[in-house]
Amino acid sequence: MKRQGKQPKHRPSGTYPFYRALIEMNHAFDNAIAVLGDIGKLRLLRLDYVYGSQINLEAMRATANYNALASAEDRERQHAYRYDRQCERWEDSQRDPEERRARKAAQRKKAKK
Repeated sequence: MKRQGKQPKHRPSGTYPFYRALIEMNHAFDNAIAVLGDIGKLRLLRLDYVYGSQINLEAMRATANYNALASAEDRERQHAYRYDRQCERWEDSQRDPEERRARKAAQRKKAKK
């Protein structure tokens, strides 16, 4: 059955390549850790080697996520600042012209202090 009316807009798959890559990296780490667990259950390698390798992979994943998210935080903060300014400009455009003049005068007075 087809929905009537407007369909929600979906973002193209390449919109957020950074986050998609981060998800894929974490899935790859999960798969590698799971395979090591299977190898341990089959006793193909010594268990201490398997557990040590799993711990090393978890540490590597944590470090990679920490560094990736630290750089993303800076970019997201800049985006938030830009969107806040856009929102303020839009809200200002919706105000009464007299109210806008009064607000700008108050901002100028505050800036001089």
